[in-house]
Amino acid sequence: MASDRSSKVAVLRAGFLFLARFTVLVIAAALAQVTAAGQPYEMSALSTRQNASSGIGTLPVSKFAYVADQHANTLSAYTIDSATGSLTEIPGSPFAAGNSPRSLCADPRGRFLYEADWYSASVSAYTIDPSTGALGTIPGSPFPAGSETAAVVVDPSGRFVYAANQYDSTISAYTINPTNGVLIQVAGSPYSSGSWPVGLAVAPSGKFLYSANWIASSVSAYAIDGITGGLTEIAGSPFPAGGGAFQVAITPSGNFAYVAAQTNSVYAYTVNTSTGALTAVVGSPFDAGSSPYYVAVDPLGKFVYVANFFSSNVSGYSINQSSGALTTISGSPFQTGEWPGGLTIDLSGRFLYTANFASDNSSGFAINPLTGALTAMPGSPFATGYRPISVTTVGATDTTPPLIKVSVAPKQLWPPNGKMVPVTISGTITDTGSGVNATSAAYAVQDEYGEVQPTGAITLGPGGSYSFTVLLQASRLGIDLDGRRYTVTVSASDNAGNAGSESGAVIVPHDQRH
Repeated sequence: MASDRSSKVAVLRAGFLFLARFTVLVIAAALAQVTAAGQPYEMSALSTRQNASSGIGTLPVSKFAYVADQHANTLSAYTIDSATGSLTEIPGSPFAAGNSPRSLCADPRGRFLYEADWYSASVSAYTIDPSTGALGTIPGSPFPAGSETAAVVVDPSGRFVYAANQYDSTISAYTINPTNGVLIQVAGSPYSSGSWPVGLAVAPSGKFLYSANWIASSVSAYAIDGITGGLTEIAGSPFPAGGGAFQVAITPSGNFAYVAAQTNSVYAYTVNTSTGALTAVVGSPFDAGSSPYYVAVDPLGKFVYVANFFSSNVSGYSINQSSGALTTISGSPFQTGEWPGGLTIDLSGRFLYTANFASDNSSGFAINPLTGALTAMPGSPFATGYRPISVTTVGATDTTPPLIKVSVAPKQLWPPNGKMVPVTISGTITDTGSGVNATSAAYAVQDEYGEVQPTGAITLGPGGSYSFTVLLQASRLGIDLDGRRYTVTVSASDNAGNAGSESGAVIVPHDQRH
């Protein structure tokens, strides 16, 4: 087919050398930006945040939430309302867990959930049903770790798992079997850390691992071998942190790090993205509530939140994008249940949840995207098992590309008088999994003569709708018996990286009967 078309073009060009190059004017239709469910989401060059039900947005939306009920040895599981963030317990919940589940983390694709078991010195592993959120035990689980396993984290690539062993002052490293989620200990594991590691974070680049060392009041930093997952402590590590350094969080850019310290403070650092080294931010440490246990950064890197255990509240801060310094959010601190020991922010950055140890529940908040202020969501707090200590959210696995619909009008250009004719290309781009990456939507027009090749971005409206106009020339070569064909291709990716495309055609026929 391709060779026949190439021969056709060559013959036509040879017989009609007088044909001049066509000029094409592309007019992008101005479409209104959409807000989600009446909430004023911020639109910026960094991202477009919209309601999950619209299928638009550069950030995925969490579908499930899991809470580690430390003294019940169970995991409470919930579905997340995509509009309000409210939690509904999943049938079968709570699920049996390891001995004293202390920390939870899922792989980036939402297939596997890993749990640090404090009393049994192990990492338990579960499969996540992508439809229901129900948990199943992975063969071989639990996997051996060091004494008093206090924290677990999965690297951004989903290939490695790291566990902090508090009493041993070591870090265990594992590779993940991508088919079944089974953990295989990395050669050389466990690795030495500072005294009593209780919090872990991996840089978004996947190049560095950071450990908050409680007794040592420091942060250890390691380079991650991208092939084996092995750890090598970097120059300058460990870095001083506040007394009782408990948890570390890294911004999505990888430029800043924050540590919750039991001295009622948040320590802030700039991160050398080449070496992983930490340098204290001017003005650090910043005041927090009583005994902050956990710190988290929102997915857009705008806000930092700290769970203050004995204050029973959450402190919120905005991040200076140049310096990394923190400014307290208006209205902070925000009241939670009793003794919030864990905190998480959903994948879209719209919702925040705490695990309230002493009141056996989870507080849920909507995050104001402009100010970072927290507002309790409907139904909050949500009942959990006995003594919840950790909470995490998970997006559903998405392997399906966006659904793209293309319509062109008119489909034929007649008469072939050489005039420029407006052609409207419209349709929808939707994705029920991770959502459409709005910045990826684009079009390309190709002409079988090789004369017209315009491309451009597409602006998405409500429900993933789009419409734009292209001016195409109503002309064709006289001996082109099947007419001239313009092909318009619309393409887009979703937030899981799945790409899709769909095409429509415009014909300049040889005659009206074509």
